Amino acid sequence: KRVSSLLLARPCLHVQVEGHTDNEPTLGRDNLELSEERALSVVRFLSGLGVDRDALSAVGFGALLPRVENTTKEGRLQNRRVEFLILQGATVRRLREEPQRRSTP
Repeated sequence: KRVSSLLLARPCLHVQVEGHTDNEPTLGRDNLELSEERALSVVRFLSGLGVDRDALSAVGFGALLPRVENTTKEGRLQNRRVEFLILQGATVRRLREEPQRRSTP
């Protein structure tokens, strides 16, 4: 809820919500898909608290960017996380144009 308060007070910010996982499959699910769902869940939560959905984007990295080694239970726990990245104007414009570029032959 602290993140939503910050974003509501500063509507000019655009935040990328990044989902991460450890390197072990969960219930036979793909870690990349799981990390994307983790990030989208946070975006939906923030949006439900009144944060402009257009000010948020979600991306999943799976186990690609571990914070620590995945060799212990504690390490795997630290790697299952969500991080917030404040994006600059040029990056936001590129993200908004990207779907249009994909649809153009």
